Amino acid sequence: SVISGRIDDTDIAPQSAKEYKLFEKAPESSCCYLTLTFHEKEERKWAPADYETGFVQFDLSVQQEKNTVSYPIPNVSDGDRYIKIESGNVCYTFDKPYGRISSVAIDGTEMLSSPVKVEIWKSHGYNQLGDADDRRSAAIQAAVQKTYSSTVTTESDCIKITCPVSIGGPAVVPILNGEIAYKFYGDGSAVMGFNGQFRQLLAEMNMRLPRFGFCFGLKGGYENMEYFGKGPYETYADRHRGCRYGKFATTVSENFVPYIRPIENGSHFGTRYGTVKNENGCGMIFAPVSKTT
Repeated sequence: SVISGRIDDTDIAPQSAKEYKLFEKAPESSCCYLTLTFHEKEERKWAPADYETGFVQFDLSVQQEKNTVSYPIPNVSDGDRYIKIESGNVCYTFDKPYGRISSVAIDGTEMLSSPVKVEIWKSHGYNQLGDADDRRSAAIQAAVQKTYSSTVTTESDCIKITCPVSIGGPAVVPILNGEIAYKFYGDGSAVMGFNGQFRQLLAEMNMRLPRFGFCFGLKGGYENMEYFGKGPYETYADRHRGCRYGKFATTVSENFVPYIRPIENGSHFGTRYGTVKNENGCGMIFAPVSKTT
């Protein structure tokens, strides 16, 4: 929900202050921001009346207990190669030799155009070309996942699949060694995480991963996009102070930024969640479950 208002009585003498009461009771939410925007009262030579000259934003979020809802454990069918995990109308197919999700179907309709894969490369920006050359020397741009085994266990609230893996390029020492864990819950959601170590030699060279994440290739039609983060323009860790936190709706096509040199684009710093949907409202929601995942 959004609470908004306007203060017109802003006649404050220089080197003085004035207090304003904004709410009878401050909202309490785990995700709450106060945004103050400043506008010109009168028309200027350089701007019309009510022109926004700046803003400031305050994070008023408070920690709250989450309401927990119990769901039955998903149904599991463990075959020679594939594991099927079903929760209501959602069905995941897990490819054991490759240690990855190969299919996500809702009501029998496939959503993925390709299996989910680990992604540690990105299209570098103009100020990162030196880093890109160093990372290519370690074959990070060609890194793939090698899976050694897949183990299925049933926990109190989910089905868990763990896979010891290494991640690296061809004919080089792996960049990462560790374990990928997948958890599938009764509400149809899935949580993925990686716990491992970066190659020591690369760490000693002060080399860092461009990114770490999971890439979901979706079939066509999932054009509608919504997110809560810094927008409405693209933002990054080193370029975000000109935008504000909020809930924004756009499309995948509109979110794309056509730079002359194809580089990373369309990012939104500090995003709490993001969704992509088709015209029928069917799609996926992505969100971090904690600050460490």
